[in-house]
Amino acid sequence: MSPEATLSFDGGVTGIDEYLNNGELKVYPNPSTAYIDLSLSQLLFPDQPLISLYDMQGKLLQQESPVLIEGQWQIRFTTSHFDNGIYVYQINNNNKVVSGKFIKR
Repeated sequence: MSPEATLSFDGGVTGIDEYLNNGELKVYPNPSTAYIDLSLSQLLFPDQPLISLYDMQGKLLQQESPVLIEGQWQIRFTTSHFDNGIYVYQINNNNKVVSGKFIKR
């Protein structure tokens, strides 16, 4: 697996095309050891989003809002205390939800 995972959206996601058009979401490093960074384009998320991390059983582990730096919402979550495994991040913004997975090693 590459050290950086990048998801680019060009309107191909059903039901939220206008929300994801021309936006960019970066989640890195993936796999993670000590931390996971999320960088979200302000074009994709015009208002401040809320980002949540869950384990695979659906337990909420962390929840925070990122800061806006030069057109990018940015946040770093510490994952060093997580057990090795697969985790889910969820981004909520104006009743829109985008989610994905990352690996903790």
